[in-house]
Amino acid sequence: MWGKTEAEKQDLYFVIAFLGLIVLAEVALTFESPAAGTSVHMITLFGLIIVASILSSRRELSRLLVSLTLIPLIRLFSISTPYWPFADTLIWLTVITVPMLVAAFATIHVQNLKRSDYGFVLGPLRLLPVQVGIMLLGIPLGFMEYAILAPEPWVTDFALGTVILGILVIMFGTGVSEELVFRGILLHNSSALMSWPASILYTTVIFTAMHIGFFSIADLVFVFFVGLFFAYSAYKTGTLLGVIGCHTLLNIMLFMVAPFIL
Repeated sequence: MWGKTEAEKQDLYFVIAFLGLIVLAEVALTFESPAAGTSVHMITLFGLIIVASILSSRRELSRLLVSLTLIPLIRLFSISTPYWPFADTLIWLTVITVPMLVAAFATIHVQNLKRSDYGFVLGPLRLLPVQVGIMLLGIPLGFMEYAILAPEPWVTDFALGTVILGILVIMFGTGVSEELVFRGILLHNSSALMSWPASILYTTVIFTAMHIGFFSIADLVFVFFVGLFFAYSAYKTGTLLGVIGCHTLLNIMLFMVAPFIL
């Protein structure tokens, strides 16, 4: 995965250490207190900024550490944003999605990433049927996760405008934003330091850690394997198109459809 030089070993220590801090922060947030989780995320954020600055000459490591700042930033903003009554979950998700996308595209701009680097391309036309197949897998996956979590619905008013709003918010708030961060920016930057299998595993562990708050071991296992599938699909196809569609359909089934038919 890494070479055997001292600098490459240090790169390994840094990326694993910050991975551990992110996991610790999510565990503290879920099982200890919001204050504890917030503190660890803040330490992680400032640590990433400081180390990335000090080691800016090690370009690949510095770029990965800078992109990792998106994780504590996302969580800290979501924690600090008042959570309105559950019926207004879509409003809350909209509020936290905007800065998440702004931060992601700011990172892309600062690092001068090309659209092909983070998967915002159509991909080869011959793979379009594969992309459609990946998207449609979101339907059974959504019902599978509902069988695990059985969450309350995000939409209870089935007026056309409300349904369209729900679909758009879920698409941008989960499908686009999360895939851009995890299977776009982080996967690209981690692959500069690691082999592709290692970078897929690394980003998937972070993605899984962000779901600890659902209080379900079964869901963590489910999310882990779905994350591996998303990352592998993005790597093999060179585009986020299929996984954005799959992620979007998964959450539409989970929060808008399954609660009313199962």
